[in-house]
Amino acid sequence: MLNLVAKGAVCTLLGVVAAASAPAAVRPSSSSSTPKIASVSKVTPAKLQTITVRGTGLGTHKAYTGASSNIMVLDTSTHPIWQASKLIVNKWTNSEIVLGGFAGDLTKSNFPLAKGNKIEIKVWNPQTGKGPATWKGTIE
Repeated sequence: MLNLVAKGAVCTLLGVVAAASAPAAVRPSSSSSTPKIASVSKVTPAKLQTITVRGTGLGTHKAYTGASSNIMVLDTSTHPIWQASKLIVNKWTNSEIVLGGFAGDLTKSNFPLAKGNKIEIKVWNPQTGKGPATWKGTIE
C-alpha cells in the first residue's frame, strides 16, 4: 500500500511539473512573431521568376496569386514609386517566402522593373500584424 501511495505521489508530482512547463514550451517568444528578413535571392526584371525571401518571424500563409497587405514589392527608382499589385506566392512559412513572380498584365500597369533599379520587399507577419521587415536591393 505504501508503494502505491509513493508511486501515486510521484505521478501526481510529474503531472504538475509537466503541466506547469507546457505553456512555456508552446508559447512563441515575442521575437519570433516580429518579422526579420535575413536574405533575398536575386531579383531580375522578368515577370515570372523565383524570388526567395528568408528570415525569421515571417508567419505563415497559404499559397496564392493576388494582392495582399502582408507583402509588398516596390520599385523605388520610379516616381511615383511603383508597387506590384499582384504577386504569385508559391510558399510562405515562418522562415521562407517563395514568390513565383508578378501576376496580371504588366504592360497595362507600366511595369518599370529594369536592371539597376532599386527595389524594396516589405513583409508583415500575417498572424501578428507586426512589421514591416524591409529588404532593400538592386534589380540584377
